[in-house]
Parts: sequence; C-alpha cells; structure tokens
Amino acid sequence: MKYLVYILVGLITVLSVSCEKVIPWKTEKMPVMLVVEGSFTNEYKKQQVKLSLSEDYFYNKPTPKVSGATVTVSDGTGIFGFTENPAGSGIYETDDSVAGEPGKTYTLNIDLKEPVNNTTHYYASGRLIPGITLDSVVAYIYRNPIYNSFSDQDSLLTIIVAFGQDPPQTENYYELNLYDNHTLINDTIDKVSVVDDKEGFNGQYVNSFIFFKQFDPGDTVGFEIISIGKDYYDFVNSTKDLADQSFDPFDMSGPPANAVGNIEGADAIGFFSVGYVSKGTAVAHYLDE
Repeated sequence: MKYLVYILVGLITVLSVSCEKVIPWKTEKMPVMLVVEGSFTNEYKKQQVKLSLSEDYFYNKPTPKVSGATVTVSDGTGIFGFTENPAGSGIYETDDSVAGEPGKTYTLNIDLKEPVNNTTHYYASGRLIPGITLDSVVAYIYRNPIYNSFSDQDSLLTIIVAFGQDPPQTENYYELNLYDNHTLINDTIDKVSVVDDKEGFNGQYVNSFIFFKQFDPGDTVGFEIISIGKDYYDFVNSTKDLADQSFDPFDMSGPPANAVGNIEGADAIGFFSVGYVSKGTAVAHYLDE
C-alpha cells in the first residue's frame, strides 16, 4: 500500500510542476486548404457561400478570405451566379433572391483566381430533401424535477411542440435552431442540434423537442427546422466531437482531426449544405399555465 501512496504523490507532484511550466506544443505543419461555408435552401433569399483559407492551429488572426473567385450553383436546368459582396470579403451571394425546390440536386462550382493546394476548381452537391412544414409551434418552460437541488433557474428547460407533418416514407435528418427574441442562440456549428427522424417522430404530425435553454415568460421563441442530408448530419456531429475536447491527460480519444466535409477537387475543409427550411414562433410560458 505504501508504494501506491508514493506513486500517487509522485504523479501529483509531476502534474503540479507541469502546470507551472510553459509547454512548447509541437504541431505538424499542414498545407493551406480552402475552407467553404455554403448553403442553398428553399427560402426565397440571396443564397450565400463563404470562402477562406485554413491556417495553423495557433494562428490568432482572422483567417484569410478568398477573393475574386467565380462561384455558381446549378440545378441541372439552370445556373445561379454569385457575386462577392462586399469586394474582398470572401462572401459570395446570388445576384438575385432565389429559392431551391424540393427534390432537386444542387451543385456548387468554385473556380479560384489563384490555386489552393495546386487546385483551382472545387465542387460539391446535395439534394434538397423535403422536410416538415411547420403549421405552428408552442414553447413551454418546464421546471425539471431532476434538478430540484439546484436553483429554479438552473432547473428550467424549454419544450418546443412543433405541429407539422414529417414526410412519411422519407428518411429525414434535421437541424434544429432556436432563437431568443429573434437572436439565433446556436450561432456556431458546435452548438447546433441535429436529429434523426428514426428517433420517434418518423411520419408524425406533432413532435416535441427539449432544449437546455432558459427562457422567461413572455419571451419570443423562434424555432427553425431544416431537413438535411445524412452527410451533413455526420459532419455536424463530427465537428461537435472535435469541439468537445476535454484536454484530459487520460483521455484516449487521440488528437483532433478535421471533420470530413463534401467539398471535392482537392483536400478542403467545410460543407455545402442543401436543406428544406421551415420556421415558427411562439411566446414562452410555463407548462402548467
């Protein structure tokens, strides 16, 4: 037993000393890659694609934007042109407001002014899968009895009851977004919720979703549900796993790696997501009211 005590004391000493020293992390030098953030939906709006470049892990400046590219999206019968707006921003928008149609496949084509990774042409595609069209939503504030040992505020959950037909005979994956008084809460991909309609609501009209987000009575709650492809569902979950690194020295999960996107042409980072969007709003109130 005394040897075990000595070992534990030694381990604690080593960990304590290491916490006081600056460790020069050695990271592998990776080639610069194109980063794509793009989507095309059924919403009538100016669709958007963002282009930038990857940088080293410890790079502490805004990533360089990719300017001067030619960006288009085709649906098999027509081509939608994109214009960089503003110039030099790396943000490309359709010249006019347009809306995608369920059932069609949309292909993104990017032709760079200067090659990245020795490649100038990148592309990706996705099918616009029909999803739930919301008729209405209800937002309940619920006090979870499991957390009754904490404060009332800590125990509050939000239950969204969504009324809208989930397409039967269709395997759907959904992205769920929540708005607090018109401000998007999950505004980064690691906070996005994605679900599979096999989780109890395949073909249903009424579905409930629970969020660990606290609202006050009278708040306007916005709910957005987007039908997405399985590849984007997997991409979001992989990205969330990367963002949830515990930095536990005993964690055996291995070093983080880029989530696999759908951008083709050369090694690239990011995703071109095609989705069916539906939105609803409600005023939050307690479940027992």
